[in-house]
Amino acid sequence: MGETAKALDAQIEQADKKLTNLITPIITILIGSTIGILVVSVISAILEINELAFQ
Repeated sequence: MGETAKALDAQIEQADKKLTNLITPIITILIGSTIGILVVSVISAILEINELAFQ
């Protein structure tokens, strides 16, 4: 039983590492995209206000 438990633990650890390696780039892209959208919307709003001020 002890050897079986060790083997299962090793398999679970490998699966966990694979899942983490797969999810990390996806989360990075999502966070970067969200920040990029926020920056673009803030700059767009600032430019729009600036445009209204000079009319």
